[in-house]
Amino acid sequence: MTHSVWRNIEGDTKTEASRKPVPLPTLVIEELKQWRLITLYRSDEDYLFPSVVKNGTQPLTPDMILMRHIRTALKRIGVTKRIGWHSFRHGLATMLRQQGVDIKTAQELLRHANKSLRYTHGDQGCWGTSTWPEAGL
Repeated sequence: MTHSVWRNIEGDTKTEASRKPVPLPTLVIEELKQWRLITLYRSDEDYLFPSVVKNGTQPLTPDMILMRHIRTALKRIGVTKRIGWHSFRHGLATMLRQQGVDIKTAQELLRHANKSLRYTHGDQGCWGTSTWPEAGL
């Protein structure tokens, strides 16, 4: 990722950590390759998920994806909690912690610019400080 789009304004990523490659599971990579074969916009200059309403000149806006697809699907299955994009970040932090991922790896995967993790989710098992007691750090 070399740039970001926020409220339909393109620019540099917020931090150097944000520019690092994001590891993706093989399944996701294969699905994205399949998507590239069937999308109307498949050149290297095109957005991965372009707006067809804007004839591919702009990406789909994350807020529209959240409102039209994610929240709609959650409502359909009975989830009433308000979900935002940061909810996914917190969920990833929780899953990494539950899987026993070491704190340094988690920091890198979560793209923390500094060395402290700030998530505290009580019984959900996330890191609350930059130390991890059972790891002896």
